Amino acid sequence: MTETSRREFLCQATSGAVAAIATAQGHCATAADKPKRSLKGVIGFTTGSLTFQRENKILTALTLPKFVRDELGMKLIDFNTRWLESFDEKYVRRVRETAEDAGCYFSNLKVNHKFGDLYAKNGRDRQEAMTSARKLISVARLLGARWIRFPIPQPVADTRTRLSLRIANWRPLPNDTGFSCSSKTTAG
Repeated sequence: MTETSRREFLCQATSGAVAAIATAQGHCATAADKPKRSLKGVIGFTTGSLTFQRENKILTALTLPKFVRDELGMKLIDFNTRWLESFDEKYVRRVRETAEDAGCYFSNLKVNHKFGDLYAKNGRDRQEAMTSARKLISVARLLGARWIRFPIPQPVADTRTRLSLRIANWRPLPNDTGFSCSSKTTAG
């Protein structure tokens, strides 16, 4: 068995999960309906630093792009799910249109809320999490994000073994999907 670093393993496992979800949907998720913009020389902003403004309704997903453009002089928004009031397609499209009207766009979507356990032993719980993950991938695509980041639980003693068993059946994403996935280990 070949040794891999934890980071390599997590990237492979997460990419496999996205590939499995895309395959289950019957198509590969693409980043956006429009051609990709070049990010060369573009400075972006992460919405995680505006938690106070979001929680106190000073800014919303619909007012954020104009703020990023006018107050920060930036275009690229590193977005997280807590900013979205809903995952409804009509609302998400409106958020994207608002960003485009402000000359901004979303680089990625960070899943910053609990949506289920993709590694649950219980098949029903795991399937519910997969359904939620599929919806989140659709949301990222509607926003025009280039990638999505799912948090995964802090590894426990048997996690690597469980993930190793599942990764054997996963396929990497084709290079032409225009969509990528990253992971971040979270505590608890």
